[in-house]
Amino acid sequence: VTGDIHLAIKHFLKAAEIRPDEYQTLSLAASKIGLLEGESVALEVSNQALERIDRRLKYCPTEGRAYIFGALLHARNGNTTKGLHYLEKAIQYDPSSGTYYNAACFHCLSGNYELAIETLEKSFDLGINFAIWVRNDPDLEKIIHDPRVQTILEKMDARMAAEPPAL
Repeated sequence: VTGDIHLAIKHFLKAAEIRPDEYQTLSLAASKIGLLEGESVALEVSNQALERIDRRLKYCPTEGRAYIFGALLHARNGNTTKGLHYLEKAIQYDPSSGTYYNAACFHCLSGNYELAIETLEKSFDLGINFAIWVRNDPDLEKIIHDPRVQTILEKMDARMAAEPPAL
């Protein structure tokens, strides 16, 4: 993990205060708080984020991004069954490389490492190219040293070298 996590948490919580209907900043805060403050504080913030997600889904029931955020929060809270429901909906409504990347994170957090690696490969096949993100994502720390993940990272690096992003 790089950067100033304390400052990130502060900004995420301030943004959540300014926009009480917005779920993403509170979800991101919960994930970072879990790294620093422990499970009980993270669980409280996570539950607030899940309330916001569920409110959002009442009005936008096909918003894949809300479902993937919910899936990850449930995985971090240890509620894999409920998280899997959110994950299935996320993939149904937004089968993009980003959703599959986050699905890999979900499976890793849930302890399903084989499926996490398979899903990470699928996200690459769909076009995701965030090698630096994969290397530093705490959600993927349990699989990062697997040779198959290292192969995916090598392919990402090669793709990036061949097709650098337009600025």
